Amino acid sequence: MSQEITTVFRHNDEEYPFDVSDSDDMSRFENAIDVLRAREKEMPKAGKSSDQIRYQADMIKEFFDNCLYPGAGNAICTEKSNIGLCYSAYIAFIEMINQQKDFLMASSNKLRQFSLQK
Repeated sequence: MSQEITTVFRHNDEEYPFDVSDSDDMSRFENAIDVLRAREKEMPKAGKSSDQIRYQADMIKEFFDNCLYPGAGNAICTEKSNIGLCYSAYIAFIEMINQQKDFLMASSNKLRQFSLQK
């Protein structure tokens, strides 16, 4: 039984290759998550809703810039600060990452199973 694992993120009619089984891609993802978490902690808790939306949109666009390549955030989320578009793109990307991680875990478990057989 083979399983098709997507290693290309498709969004807004563009394709962005990304594979967590590649150490360089995984390193960029880990660093992008670290930056995202740090920015979340710095997010203003008070103020105008429009400022908070803009901050969050910029934060997610920066995640894509750090994870994929500079400019990917605007290419994926558009140049507008629409948090709905940003959330949608981020969720789709994370779902692809989780699918890849699940495949790697299953493959690793299968390898262990075969290596324990005599």
